[in-house]
Amino acid sequence: ATAHALVHSVNTVHHRLAREGTAERVADAAHAAGIPDAQPLADPKNKKPTAQIALGADGYQVHPLDQAVGYSAFAAKGTRARAYFVQKVTDTDGNEIYSAKADTGKAFSEGVAADVTYAMHPVVQGGTGVRAQPDTGRPPGGKHGTTPYSKTAAFTGFTPQLSTSVMITMS
Repeated sequence: ATAHALVHSVNTVHHRLAREGTAERVADAAHAAGIPDAQPLADPKNKKPTAQIALGADGYQVHPLDQAVGYSAFAAKGTRARAYFVQKVTDTDGNEIYSAKADTGKAFSEGVAADVTYAMHPVVQGGTGVRAQPDTGRPPGGKHGTTPYSKTAAFTGFTPQLSTSVMITMS
């Protein structure tokens, strides 16, 4: 049922699951996957995660870069990697002046990553994210989301080699 809900973006299923006591676990997993700890992922009034975390509203807004980082943990079989903007700098002679150091760690088990990846593949293969399917031969996964009245629309997707997120907000 949860995989079917992802394909067709039936968020009420995920809201119900979060309401049944998993909201705090979802927030913990999101932080483990790379969503910054400075992003509280909690209701602004009671400072605790609520079922709204399943909908990404009311204090749960996450920047597109952070979304891509979080989803990359699925692509990397449960290993999170912090984002960086510059991989390497060389001088005019080709000497390396700077090289980014990978900052990785275990977000969750390979089994959890495999289950989420399995559930998110159909979203891109024939669900709400079908237009995001790459023609690279890499197996994709992803999830789209919108706010009420479609004021903001977003899609975050991944392949085994990369993750990306796009957000559009109408004024």
